[in-house]
Amino acid sequence: MKLDVTIRNLDVIPALLKTIQDCKIKAVDITNIHRDVDTLEVARQIKESIPSIDIGLYFSAKNLLDGSIESAKAMFRKKFEQAKKMGIKRFLFVSGHPRAAFDVLEMLRVVNDLRLSNGCEISCVYNPYFDPGRLREEQERLRAKLAFSFVTGIALQIGMDTEKLRKGVEQIRAIRSDLTLYGSVPVPCEAALDQLKANALYGVFLPNSYLLSTEMASEMTVSLLQTFRELKIEPIVFTPQVEGIQEALKLFK
Repeated sequence: MKLDVTIRNLDVIPALLKTIQDCKIKAVDITNIHRDVDTLEVARQIKESIPSIDIGLYFSAKNLLDGSIESAKAMFRKKFEQAKKMGIKRFLFVSGHPRAAFDVLEMLRVVNDLRLSNGCEISCVYNPYFDPGRLREEQERLRAKLAFSFVTGIALQIGMDTEKLRKGVEQIRAIRSDLTLYGSVPVPCEAALDQLKANALYGVFLPNSYLLSTEMASEMTVSLLQTFRELKIEPIVFTPQVEGIQEALKLFK
């Protein structure tokens, strides 16, 4: 089980470390959706306390663009190489919303042109839950991402529609059958539901029934995880809050 955690303030790291240790979590993915938090510093502090932890880093292209595309490329290369020197091998590339000129495909080109992928597991995102018009563009971008042979995984966006999920998995495996598939699943605890209701994330499609109560969210999560097992999708437990997740994490064991 992997834990996908968004760090908005370095002060929450002690609570995160306690959760990791109490729940015996072996892998953590750190999201960099906020420019003011240095995810490499987060990774360093976690590694210092738990040397055996498997850390994955998200790179959001939008957050690296602060000027020209060339400067964004240079910043991305610098951070990517720093992460590799720290022993980090897993990476998830996302464009961010709204998508800018420097996006996932540009990051993949940098990795390809500079031959930076050696020893790395690089994944990208696919969203099977879009409406038909938006989904066609998503499928075109999926093919472009998977044209890079060093891309080893696809992370599926958060959603509860298992029919669309199944179709999405079929489409991915029709292009390449060698990929590892991951599925983002929110922790169905009150803090997470409150955060998702207050700050709706782009591309996340959760029915109102899911957001109504932790009981309903838990039932839907159990059903989704059954589909994950059937389709051989590895869950990534998404939590926008560090606090209050230990009880809910029992669903994922």
